[in-house]
Amino acid sequence: MTFRLLVATLVVGAALLIAPALAAASPVTFELSNCGEIIGPPGFSCPNNTGRSTLTYQSGGLTMTAYGYLINSLTGTNLYVKQAGAGETGLGVTAETNHEINSQYLVDLDVSNLVAHGITHGDLVLQSVQNNPNEHYDVCVESVAGHIPTNATCRSGSGGISDTLTLTNIGPWDATNHFIAVTTGGTGNILIASSLEVIPTSRTVPEPGTVALFSTGVIGLALIRRRLRG
Repeated sequence: MTFRLLVATLVVGAALLIAPALAAASPVTFELSNCGEIIGPPGFSCPNNTGRSTLTYQSGGLTMTAYGYLINSLTGTNLYVKQAGAGETGLGVTAETNHEINSQYLVDLDVSNLVAHGITHGDLVLQSVQNNPNEHYDVCVESVAGHIPTNATCRSGSGGISDTLTLTNIGPWDATNHFIAVTTGGTGNILIASSLEVIPTSRTVPEPGTVALFSTGVIGLALIRRRLRG
């Protein structure tokens, strides 16, 4: 009985260790207006004018860094964390009158840490997109920060459904193309990058110790079965 109890304990313990790894496949959302998710750089202020052109967010054990740019010049511009209520909340730039993003500016989201965790797609929520034929957003996956490419990696659209639009399945991004560039096109108003939701890989590889423990339990069960048959 003691031997059986030991083996059963090993099997249950291994299962409990594997379960958290599988649970890690739940969605992780970066809320770009959430000051509590910003972990650097040192000296930033939040909300409103952060005083920094770079902000690093952390959520669910993952990180993502946002960069503000004057488009195509590689000149940094300070980011603005806007919390003005429904349809007007998210990440913009300080220099724009409404502290959002117009066609002169863009915000790059560096998702290289997500790539390192096997995540290559996500849903991006944009706010403050008006139902105006002269206003539309451009979201591009790019290898170089600070500019918008003119190729198939871009997705464009405009308002009209609601102030909050969800762009499904942005990507794929990879180790080379790991910047998500967000800006507006035309002469219309601006938009705000509000949040990014990603789903970690569901096939998380267990730690070697967990595998060894689980294997020991399986071998033990086989030995018990042989004894019972004998």
